Amino acid sequence: MKRHAIFLAALAMSLTVFQGAALAQGDGDLAAQKEATRQLKRDMRRLEWEQGYFRRGDRIPLDRTRQYRVEDWRGHRLSAPPRGYHWVQIGGEYALVDNNSGRVRQFYPNR
Repeated sequence: MKRHAIFLAALAMSLTVFQGAALAQGDGDLAAQKEATRQLKRDMRRLEWEQGYFRRGDRIPLDRTRQYRVEDWRGHRLSAPPRGYHWVQIGGEYALVDNNSGRVRQFYPNR
């Protein structure tokens, strides 16, 4: 009888553990969907960057502006950037971008 009681107690405890694990499994699907959405947004931003879909007032991701910053603006026949701005090259096009917000102030297509 004592073995039977111990067995039932162990069975009851194992069922509660597995029940909690089963409930936790549902969040994995939501997390996977969120990650897929994040990846899709990253891919769309990359496509926008490669295709040069940026216009005045658009926001360019700051990680992209650091990577493609134009230091020799004279060599590219550009004017001096005002304080707080810098030039970014996107393919054959140039954008004058705000250092803080990443917003495009001017855009010169195919210069």
